[in-house]
Amino acid sequence: DTIYNDLAFESIFRTQTRNADSASISGIELNAQLPFTTFFTSSNFLDGFGIDANATFISSDVKVFDREDEDLPFFKQPAEIINLAFYYQKYNFSARVAYNWQAESLDELDGNADEDRWDEDRKYLDIQASYKLNDTFTVYANWQNVYEDNKERTYGRKSGRIRRAEFYGSNLRVGTRFNF
Repeated sequence: DTIYNDLAFESIFRTQTRNADSASISGIELNAQLPFTTFFTSSNFLDGFGIDANATFISSDVKVFDREDEDLPFFKQPAEIINLAFYYQKYNFSARVAYNWQAESLDELDGNADEDRWDEDRKYLDIQASYKLNDTFTVYANWQNVYEDNKERTYGRKSGRIRRAEFYGSNLRVGTRFNF
């Protein structure tokens, strides 16, 4: 039994927000935007097609009170992020298929490594297309999260012990845009 502020408790749990001792982040981001005609100059068939690619590689480190000996990454910072999009853009038509992936990331520390909260790696695929009818109107369709990937938070790194799962489902939007 514990007494706190003249009240008796069977047990008391206390949490406290604290800053880390020190941290560092370094990395590199690579980006390429390449129309396919860059490589195939004589091909009219590939005119309008291209690829956008982006990759980020990050090394991070954080030192935390009472856990100085552990190799912890910076909070909410995945070590790798990859984005890859294929597109077609010609005349009044535009289409894009984009794949995005990010590695796991440390969300929050708890009492020990088995109780820390991690966001598992995520991937999703988006598709969009539009057609410009004239200078005023454009019709479009956007399909987000095609494979309905969810977001999972676990206890411990790569533990499979789910703390929370968020299911967003797939989202399809069709509409018209107009300019004045």
